[in-house]
Amino acid sequence: MKKIKIIAITTLLSLSGALSFVSQNLLAQPSKTVRVLYIIPSDAERADRASLVTKAVEHNQKKWADYGATFVAESIAVINSDKTSNWFLTNNDGFHGQNKQWYWLGNAWNTAKSWYSDAENFDSNHKYIIFLEVDHASANSGAAAAANFGAAVMPKGIIDSIEKGNYSAVGSIGHELGHTFGIPHEDCDNQSNPKGLMCNGGNYPNVKLTAFHYKHLFSDKNEDFFYEKPINSFTLKENSVLKGNITRTIQNTGLEECAKLCLIDDNCGSIVHFDSTCEFKGGQLENVWNISGYTSAVIKKPASESFIIGEDKVLTGVIWKTTQGLNFQQCASSCLANSDCNSFVHFNTTCEFKYGDLESAWDIQGYTSAVKR
Repeated sequence: MKKIKIIAITTLLSLSGALSFVSQNLLAQPSKTVRVLYIIPSDAERADRASLVTKAVEHNQKKWADYGATFVAESIAVINSDKTSNWFLTNNDGFHGQNKQWYWLGNAWNTAKSWYSDAENFDSNHKYIIFLEVDHASANSGAAAAANFGAAVMPKGIIDSIEKGNYSAVGSIGHELGHTFGIPHEDCDNQSNPKGLMCNGGNYPNVKLTAFHYKHLFSDKNEDFFYEKPINSFTLKENSVLKGNITRTIQNTGLEECAKLCLIDDNCGSIVHFDSTCEFKGGQLENVWNISGYTSAVIKKPASESFIIGEDKVLTGVIWKTTQGLNFQQCASSCLANSDCNSFVHFNTTCEFKYGDLESAWDIQGYTSAVKR
């Protein structure tokens, strides 16, 4: 078998646009990483989609970054296996016993472990995203993709769908990666768009991270996978006190711990901190009392949450303003700040304020259109 390394799918520099959600001068290099693998059986129909899956991972990476959870992905490992597709489907993986429908999952993970000498089941220092060029339909597992052992395994069917431009398949990467961080499925029946990352269904890219996810992502065992700390997900205002009601008070707590406790609480959106007292308190930073020694903070929300987003769509109306050098979130923020802007188109680093609706938009790959909710 032969292993080939190709270019890293992300560095802090290449993700600088995605990191606009937080102040970059607050970021510290994470000590734990996500590893990405592309496994090609000896009889695979395709062996040329490493770049495709790389971009799909990066798409999820930017979505997580929008919500203050930017992980580092190592260089993708391309593995040319000497095992056939049937071997991955039928060889006893040593994990699933007589449950043969899951052998593809275990054998993909065993292949990953054979390439990383420090890999272990539920690796505390790494998560794994494995793309496997095996059609697993005959296994009858009932799962398009799955996660176990700290690895998210995406078979050929997912790769095929990504290639066809199916964003649900792209989103399944982040969904299964979420499972590797211990996040279960969530109750989504009463959720409005964007829905939670761990909802089942074709919601991507209209998904978000909330307290339901943060309590796992920023747990003691997982927080070192991310550039950001919980405090980076807040907008702070020194010497100020929010005017809303206090819903919870916690003593002997520093500002950063106060922010973390709020971030993982479904009912908390803002805090006031003074001395070693943490208060969960309602209010907005535009409406505060000015009191020395107090710090108020409100959880940030990506500007994109205010828009309905159409991937690979171009609005058909007239362009009335163009700005260069903006990432998507910056373009969304710029539109929100302009009372005349109701919709925009973004591609590369170009932001166009443009009229139109998503129902009549042109289908053009690489462009994203957004209309205010």
